[in-house]
Amino acid sequence: MTQPDLPPEEFYRRAMDSLKASADPERAQGGKRFFKSEEDINLLGIRAPEIRKTAKELFSLVKPYWTQKQAVDLCELMLPNKYLEAKTFGILILEQFVSSLNKKHLNVIKKWITLYYCSDWATIDTLCSSVLSPLIQDHPEFIEEIMTWADSPNKWLRRASIVSFIKPARCGIHIDEVHKVAKKLFPDQDDLIQKANGWILRESGKTDMKRLERFLLKHGENIPRTTLRYAIERFPEKKRKDILVITRKN
Repeated sequence: MTQPDLPPEEFYRRAMDSLKASADPERAQGGKRFFKSEEDINLLGIRAPEIRKTAKELFSLVKPYWTQKQAVDLCELMLPNKYLEAKTFGILILEQFVSSLNKKHLNVIKKWITLYYCSDWATIDTLCSSVLSPLIQDHPEFIEEIMTWADSPNKWLRRASIVSFIKPARCGIHIDEVHKVAKKLFPDQDDLIQKANGWILRESGKTDMKRLERFLLKHGENIPRTTLRYAIERFPEKKRKDILVITRKN
């Protein structure tokens, strides 16, 4: 097979045929309970392992021939699709080319988020963990740009500004940047931002729980309780209770 035999447009059609063949309407309906009512979510009802399996099988057809250009072109087709599973599939293919992405592609990714192609927590978190997080690890010079997303009126860019650090934070890397973005987002009233902020703080404490504790005690009165409760989940029960009491607003 040569590259022209399976261009992104044909790959997209095959992917959608495969995904729709695995659709489970009952699972799709049940899955909607995991999303907020204001999220415009459409599901085919496919388990994540099945999506990954399909992506792996189809990717094997183009692996010897495609570059990041075809993967980006595929995402231009899959991300605007209304189904979450289609968006996830496109991101999983792009993940295979992360090592060859550059600043131009970071701008493209920002455009996708700005255009609300990733307008639910599951899609934005997949994009962050599969693409943006490893991109930060490969290109630390992108960090400053991603941190500015915390100031965006687009809540999905704001969520990405913190969740993009999830993988390095788990390894104790870029913790200063995580804390800086977290502080910037403390006033954010959106529930999905508060939860994401607590999640990243919890993960950042994996390698240094004492540092996380000091940070929480220092800023506790400014931290939304939702964020704080997520952040302290891995502390012993007594420590969790103590932090909640000490940081309670007077």
